[in-house]
Amino acid sequence: MFYDAINDRLIASHPALLAAYPDSGALDNEPDRNALGLYLVREAPPAYDPLTHTLALDGVELVEGIYHARYTQVALTPEQMHAMAPWRRITRLAFRNRFTMAEKTALELASLDSPAAPMAQRQQTAMLRAYLADVAAANYIDLARADTRAGVQMLEQAGLIGAGRALQILDGPVQPDEVAHAV
Repeated sequence: MFYDAINDRLIASHPALLAAYPDSGALDNEPDRNALGLYLVREAPPAYDPLTHTLALDGVELVEGIYHARYTQVALTPEQMHAMAPWRRITRLAFRNRFTMAEKTALELASLDSPAAPMAQRQQTAMLRAYLADVAAANYIDLARADTRAGVQMLEQAGLIGAGRALQILDGPVQPDEVAHAV
């Protein structure tokens, strides 16, 4: 994630940064970005109970010369907590089907490695491939697990799925045909 200090806005990913500044070159190193008022944001979400709270990105703060993402814990409503109940385990196919075809296509394209890409972009691509491999290796997807929730929220922050889609995917009601019966 990047912070545009001049316009006081967050940019979710390196591809989104390049799209926002198409005439600024590759922007693949810190000095070039900093010269334009663009800064890498360190992300370290605090621990929280996903059955009772969610995290909201609440801006950035400058600590010892480094920008850090600032998060606020937001209590879930009773309806949201009900949606987080233990029956939130779904099949891998049901999980994939919660993504639109356009989102699945974006994930597949974003997971392709380009040896010519800057190292930061290659690392993001490798993280995405590791996440997708974890999903493929799972016996089922537990929508209430912290790592599942963090992974889908990461996809939204990276701009691979639309704003607000992470919560739709994670907190949408589980349909009977989605339930993972054999675990």
